[in-house]
Amino acid sequence: MSRDRDIQLIQEKMIGCGSFTWSDKHKDTIDASDGFFEMLELDKDVMSLDKLKSLILDEDLVELKESFRFNTNHKKEGFDMLFRVRSGMGRAKRVNARLRCYYDDVGSLKEIIGVLLDLSYNNQRDYSTRLNDEKFYRLFGDAPIGISLLRVDGTSFLCNDSLVDSVYYKEYELKELPFHALIHEEDQHKFVTLYKSMVEGQIPSFRNDFRIINKKGEKVWHDITASSVRDMYDKIKYIIIMAQPSQRNTSHSTRKGLLKSIRDELNDLSLRDALSGLYNRQYALSKLRELILVFYEKNLTFSTLLIDLDHINHINEKFGYECGDKIIHDLSEIFKAATRDTDVGARWGGEEFIILFPEMDIHTATILANRLRNEVRNTILMWEGHEIQMTVSISVTSYTSDDTLKTFLNKIDKALYEDKTDLRDIVRQI
Repeated sequence: MSRDRDIQLIQEKMIGCGSFTWSDKHKDTIDASDGFFEMLELDKDVMSLDKLKSLILDEDLVELKESFRFNTNHKKEGFDMLFRVRSGMGRAKRVNARLRCYYDDVGSLKEIIGVLLDLSYNNQRDYSTRLNDEKFYRLFGDAPIGISLLRVDGTSFLCNDSLVDSVYYKEYELKELPFHALIHEEDQHKFVTLYKSMVEGQIPSFRNDFRIINKKGEKVWHDITASSVRDMYDKIKYIIIMAQPSQRNTSHSTRKGLLKSIRDELNDLSLRDALSGLYNRQYALSKLRELILVFYEKNLTFSTLLIDLDHINHINEKFGYECGDKIIHDLSEIFKAATRDTDVGARWGGEEFIILFPEMDIHTATILANRLRNEVRNTILMWEGHEIQMTVSISVTSYTSDDTLKTFLNKIDKALYEDKTDLRDIVRQI
């Protein structure tokens, strides 16, 4: 194997993928990379279209062909297809084929460049991605109401089975389709106006009844809720659309509270760090601002634990980043157990964590910090038969009248930096 192919195989194994190309000059064969065969657990051999089709589960093959035909007939240059394949070891793997298609001047398909991504949960993708996928798709995919995730321009990039079933369109037909195209023309102006107001930040969300026209041409009233999910810079990541048959339809009745509970859980996911399950830095900053306001309004102090995982980089180098991710997840469970309902535990950075304790003085917070440090040191973590003992360094501080948000944040950053340069496995007040 040449060095270039050796490097390519290592790269593909690291991200759980394999690449392939197809050309109309050799219509029956696929030029597949070493990572392609490695991912599918197959001996390296000539890969033909017929052989690839034989690996795809029968229940997925028909829809896969329809999806491919639909996209290429519309001359789509890039699209994804999800399906399951039988590996050489007999395991069923869920994969995503990401395709880039090239056409000639008359629209005939000339070449395909593709990447096959392993989406099964036993591959080598990082622990946080698998954890987040599993939680999100369990909520999103199994929801009994229709949900679609939209880009800011209103086109759909993901929708669940409930929406597909209710409008009778295939998932690949709904992708790239502006959601307002499903709305009855008499209701479209109202929907688009509300949607634009939400995207421009004039309103946080909206809920209203709109008529959706399904693929059969039937007009059905739907109770539609739209809300935005924003990143740490307050930019919109995507729009959540939830649709269920409205009470205006006498043949349907809504399940009370279902819409709100799903919306709340989806919004909560956007505030959580995927790997640790704790809140993210954005949420911690917002709660910190609230606690500072309470400090000045009611003279109620609060304390903060700044936690740094000692020598996590050594773990990553010795056992791999997946082991490091697992340790972060497991230790986060210990941090959660140390908090009350009113406390806020968050992942502040890579191996840095923060816990906010409202109405707690620095003396009590220091006692809790020592308990937490001892509990981490006394916990044996397991990874592939290896016993791993971790320690943490904790800085304890309380907000005072001499502080401002800016100086308090500077104090936090300075403490976390010093924890990396000073002695480890300690608790100190700052």
